[in-house]
Amino acid sequence: MTTPSTTPAACATARPPVGWRTASAGTLALLLLAGCGVLEGESPDLSRLSEQIEQGIGDARGALEDVESGIDGAGIDEGTRERAREAAERTGTAVEEARAALDRVAAGADPAAEVEALEKARASLDQAAGSIDEAAAGADGVLARALEALSEQVDDLSARLEDAADEVG
Repeated sequence: MTTPSTTPAACATARPPVGWRTASAGTLALLLLAGCGVLEGESPDLSRLSEQIEQGIGDARGALEDVESGIDGAGIDEGTRERAREAAERTGTAVEEARAALDRVAAGADPAAEVEALEKARASLDQAAGSIDEAAAGADGVLARALEALSEQVDDLSARLEDAADEVG
């Protein structure tokens, strides 16, 4: 014989149908993928790129300070010293242009103007990289290592600016 349930119908916990739970899980997964930028056609993740560029600017400034210290402390000929100073000046200017481009992107200006600022900063970094390579050719010791580190930071920052220009444009 079957006995009726002792739990009143009003007290039973209502559970959403399985279809709703599956749909909710699917929606959650879709939102997660969209937030991670996995889906095509999503808006660019400029905050992530901005953080990376900011880090690149800081790293380049640190390497630039090492070069400037190396110039003063190195027993190098005057021609190498001048090339190293010129490379340091160009790099300082290029890093400031990168900072200005990042500020322009953060301000949400016209995308074409943002891309132009990013490309101008990259061109300036490329010129600085050429100056760094010239200076490194005649340098040795601490200054050579500092110039090598600066070159790597400038290349990295340039690549990050290129990524940002691709995202914005």
